[in-house]
Order: sequence, then C-alpha cells, then structure tokens
Amino acid sequence: MDYVLRGARSIRPPLDGSVVTLGAFDGVHLGHRALIARAVEAARALDVPSVGYTFFPHPAKVLAPKMAPKMLVSIERRAALMHEAGLDYVLIEPFDETFAAVDADDFVADFLVAPLAPRRVVVGFNFFYGRGRGGDTEHLRRAGERHGFEVDVVEPVESGTIVASSTAIREYLLEGNVDAARALLGRDFALCGEVVEGDRRGRTIGFPTANLEADAELLPANGVYASRVRIAGGEALHDAVTNVGVRPTFDGVRPTVETFLLDWSGDLYGRRIEVQLVARLRDERRFDGIDALKAQLAKDVDAARAALGA
Repeated sequence: MDYVLRGARSIRPPLDGSVVTLGAFDGVHLGHRALIARAVEAARALDVPSVGYTFFPHPAKVLAPKMAPKMLVSIERRAALMHEAGLDYVLIEPFDETFAAVDADDFVADFLVAPLAPRRVVVGFNFFYGRGRGGDTEHLRRAGERHGFEVDVVEPVESGTIVASSTAIREYLLEGNVDAARALLGRDFALCGEVVEGDRRGRTIGFPTANLEADAELLPANGVYASRVRIAGGEALHDAVTNVGVRPTFDGVRPTVETFLLDWSGDLYGRRIEVQLVARLRDERRFDGIDALKAQLAKDVDAARAALGA
C-alpha cells in the first residue's frame, strides 16, 4: 500500500503543503467520511495532497487497556477504506507510552507541522490530542494561528436521530442489529480475513463452508446472517449464508465465522475474503441432530435468497 505512511517522523522529505484530517477512524463511518470529504475537497482547491492521520493501536489500548474498545476493522482495512474515500495518503502513527507523553504543543509542532506543513486541518467536534488530552479544537485553532494553518471543525453527522460513532456501531453489532449499523456506516458491516481449515463438517452434510479467520476484533452477535462475499482479487459479490457463533449442535466453544456461498463451488483455503452482513435471519441454536440441522440450513438458504433478492 504505497499510500500508507508509517509515522510522521519517518516522512522524508517533509511534504510541501497538505490538508490533514485527524482521528481514530475506526470503522470509517459516516462521520469519518464527512471529515475525509471535507479534507479532500480542500486539498483539491489548494492543489496539495490530502492526508488522513490516524493512530495504531487505539490510544485506549495503551492508556486504559481494560477499557479499550474492540476494533471494528483491522488497521490495514481502516487505511484501505480511508484511501478509497479519497485520501491521497494515510499516516499511521504508532501509539505507545512515549508518544502518549508528547504534549499538545509539541504534537502540533513536531508531528503535524514539521512533516506535513498543513495549510488546513480538519477534525471532528470532539477531537482531543496530546498528553492528558490537553489539546482540543480551540487549542488547535490557536496553534493554527501560530503555525499558519486553518482549522475546520466538522459537527456531528446523524442518521435519523443517532449520531454516527464507532461506539454506537459496536453496540448495534453486539445486538445483531446490522441494519442500524449499516445506517451509521453507510455500507454493510463486513468481516475480512483469510479462509482457514475448519473441521470440514459442512461438506459432509451438503453445506460446505468457508471458515473465516476474521481480522477485526469485534464479532457481531451470534446468529445466522444473509451475506455477500467478495473474494480477494475479484469484484463479483456472491450471495451467501453466514453463521457467527460456537456451533452448539457440535458442542463448540470457540466463536467461528462460517460462510456457505450459494451457487458457487471452489477451493477458498488460504484466500482472503470479505463477508458483508446484509440481514440477520435468526439466533444461533442447538439442534437435536444432523437431520434437524440440515432442514434448518435449507430454510436459512431460502431466507437468505429472499433477503438478498437472489
């Protein structure tokens, strides 16, 4: 990914002007996309590159690990989504205890102005930065006056009456409410990762599944979902049924993500796929035996086709 920059101090030579938007950007939801759109528009008007400045790991994982949220997407997926939204570069700043100790003034001078020479900085209404969250939007405006950049603060973005936030999306997903999550993301929530070896039970009962090793830390509520699958290297979307859970019929314990692609055959082991969760069909539950499970899976396929318009 040649658009990814690893650490502000590694940028050599420094940029000769830019428009920068800063934030955690987990999930790259509608609120994040509003920041990105504003930055891209300004960058084009000023004829300078646009830069999305984000942090990894999430600051809470360093400062308050027990309170840290589970990430909606991997850092690689985050960067890809930010780039797809229009940013020329995505700067990933390693967040550790040393970086956490940098005060707000030094962050602006050493990590923002020196490497990126911003002419405009775009942030959300609730953006904080620097040691002890010492910098806020007003501090950034004053810093901009000293260093010669403008500050654009973007107000909350709502879907209906709900403010788009990563926290709200996590809550919806943990309820299995993929419709509400979609409304805040602006797209279907997707699980990405590599297809790995499972126990191959699915193929013995007529429903061979791709066992996904998901990159994201957060899985939605256990259950069966109508889904669409994109296989890495291709653009086509394949209708599918996805089970998230522990497979209680087989006394499973470890959560898994298993996807049965409709009207498709082939070997996916070792390949990366993206599983887009479109609609929740039912809770995961234990069945009395294989025949009962097979009968329900057939019903799930029919329900998925109906939900997907297949």
